[in-house]
Amino acid sequence: MLITFSYFYNFEQFIGKLKYLNMTFSKKLKRLPDFSGVPNLEKLILKGCDGLTEVHPSLLHHKKVVLMNLEDCKSLKSLPGKLEMSSLEKLILSGCCEFKILPEFGESMENLSMLALEGIAIRNLPSSLGSLVGLASLNLKNCKSLVCLPDTIHRLNSLIILNISGCSRLCRLPDGLKEIKCLKELHANDTAIDELPSSIFYLDNLKSIIICWFQRAIDQVNELVSSL
Repeated sequence: MLITFSYFYNFEQFIGKLKYLNMTFSKKLKRLPDFSGVPNLEKLILKGCDGLTEVHPSLLHHKKVVLMNLEDCKSLKSLPGKLEMSSLEKLILSGCCEFKILPEFGESMENLSMLALEGIAIRNLPSSLGSLVGLASLNLKNCKSLVCLPDTIHRLNSLIILNISGCSRLCRLPDGLKEIKCLKELHANDTAIDELPSSIFYLDNLKSIIICWFQRAIDQVNELVSSL
């Protein structure tokens, strides 16, 4: 059942059947209702809901939602509690420029494969990020306030793409990055990083490192190439 509409009205009539809810650019939407009565919801798209300030806690425990798109919800500052969405595969918060605190991730979040956080206002990531064992893509591009990555990042055994480009306050990569054997792409240009862990160059699957604008890292690459 597909329903696209701008405002919530007679919401109860859809319970039990609703699977796809698209409220893109609903500028007047300020808060979301209780989702516990919508057990079959699979996709929730709230892109561009500029006025949205509140997400109901029940959504963070929904068991069937596979996609939650909150892109460009510019008034949203946080989510109310721990994420325990066992079916969630894609979480998009990119463009939520006031979003400052990322919630903890529960151990049931192992199906999450894509986490898009481009341009949000977080200073750090929760240590529970390491519980996202199925995460393949982590996009932190242009998170200007981000100062560090959690040491638990080494537990992301499925991570293929890590994008920290434009994280201008990020000055180091955790040593544990060398343990992510699946990593193929590291985008790290326009950061405050001036040195890469030498072990990162020996990751078997790493095919692309984008490292513009920090000379020491470029020198490291040149040294490695000359030694081969």
